[in-house]
Formats: sequence, structure tokens, C-alpha cells
Amino acid sequence: MPFIISFLIGLMIILISVPTRTLLPSKQFKKVRLVLSEDIKQEETIDPDKAWFNKIASVGTKVNSLLKLRLSRKKYLDIENKLMRAGLKKRFTPDTFYGFKTGMLFIGGGYGLLLSVVTPVIFLKWICYSVAIICFIWPNMWLENTIRTRKMSIQREMPFVLSSIAVMTESGQSLYQGIKEVAFMKEGALVEEFRTAIMEIEMGFSRVEAFERMRDRVQVTELSVFLSSLTQSIEKGSSGISELLKKQSEEMWKKRKEDAKELAEKASIKLFLPLLVFVLPAMMIFLLTPAVLSLVEMM
Repeated sequence: MPFIISFLIGLMIILISVPTRTLLPSKQFKKVRLVLSEDIKQEETIDPDKAWFNKIASVGTKVNSLLKLRLSRKKYLDIENKLMRAGLKKRFTPDTFYGFKTGMLFIGGGYGLLLSVVTPVIFLKWICYSVAIICFIWPNMWLENTIRTRKMSIQREMPFVLSSIAVMTESGQSLYQGIKEVAFMKEGALVEEFRTAIMEIEMGFSRVEAFERMRDRVQVTELSVFLSSLTQSIEKGSSGISELLKKQSEEMWKKRKEDAKELAEKASIKLFLPLLVFVLPAMMIFLLTPAVLSLVEMM
């Protein structure tokens, strides 16, 4: 019986850990299309490795439709905003994400019920039932973590991307040509956003509108400040674009160095506790054991 319980708990850990590796946004897309309005639906290329969560979301959406469970307008807009910030709007809609949560609830409930059947202890049975709640909450935690990861990725990429665009503009290219050149040469979350802005410009949006939409999509403070300055420069004239890019790039490099120093300081503090709990006792045992054995022999 303990072996069965351990095996089932192991399966639960695998079930919870797999989506963190499987559901991350892909860096390569076979087709890049833009959703210009809520009435235009985008065709998405589905990777075989991600088909399982699409099925879960599909089943959960059908259950929500059958039970007439719908998101409120405020909740719908909140989820939509988070999906946009996480770069997952091409993969999820608020309804399908809510369906994914419902599907995970049923999976967690079934798994918890299975664990409760093989567990004789009443207290452990109640813990097993909590698996359903954990599975229902987990998509929200994953979404928040994806937003944080994407934000950090954009902040890391900004110095490189801005420096590259500045080099392009100094070589004689226009701002649009420089951004386009960098957008289709490099890879990353920030580059994907610039690529989307380029596509919007080619589809008829003005440059100011495209960069404002990009600012609303990303919602990263450093990038928002840069894009606001960029749109003001475009409206007044593009003569100082190169200087603006160089200045912003230098500021981002400086901020990145300061963040690296801050992380290094925090790392030394975080290492103190493991050192105190694990390394110091082992060292004391290693040093004191010979002395204790010598005292025992003398007695």
C-alpha cells in the first residue's frame, strides 16, 4: 500500500510539473499573423507536444457551456489583459483559458478521488481532495509566472535590441528600416513585439499607433517609457532618433549592471541559510568527531 501511494503521488508531481515545460511560448512560429480586432480570428499552428492541453481546454470549455458558466465582463477583460502581457493571446482566449482551468479541475478531482480510495487515513483523504483545488488554481499561478518571465526577458533584451537599432540608424537607415532589420534578424520576446508592430505598420497603422499598441500589449515600464519618447520623437520629427536610441540603450545597460549587483548581494544572503543549516553542522561533525572519540578512549 505505501508503494501504491508513493507511485500515485509521483504521478501527481509529474502532472503538475509537465505544463511548466510544455506550455511555455514557442520561439519559432511557422506562421506569424496579427489579430487586428476582436472580430478577426487567427489560425494557430498547433504543436503536437501541446495537443494535450488543447484537448483539456476544449473539454473544459464544453463543460462550461453546458453548465452555462460564463466569465463576468470584468474577469474576462482581466484575463485577456494577462494573456496579452504573457504573450499567450495567440494560444488562448479568456474563454478557452477558463475552460482549461475547468478541465484541470476535473483531472485533479479524479486524481484526488483515486488517491482517497487507496488511502485508509481520513486526514490523508481530505488532503487528496485538495488536489482538485490545486489543479484549478495552478493555471493562474502558471500565467502569473509566465508574465514575470516574459517581463524579465524583455528587460534583458532591451539593451541589445536598442543598441542594434541605433547602429542601423547611424549607418544611414531610417527608424522603420532599422527596426525591421533587427526584428527579422534576431529572436526573443521583445523582437517578436517589434515584428508585430512592423506588420501593423505594413497593414495600414501609423507608426505612432503601432508603437502605442505595442506599449499596451507589453506593459513593461522601461519599454513604455522608451516607446513614449519614441512616439514623441516621431511626431516632432525623426532627426534625433539615433541619439534617443543610444541614450536609452546606455540607461538600460546601466540599469542591468545595477540589477546584476543587486542580485549578487541577494545571492550571498540566500546562501547563508543553507551554509548554516547544512554545511556548518557537517563541518562541526568532521572536526569534533576525532576529539570525541579520543575522549571516549581515554575514559
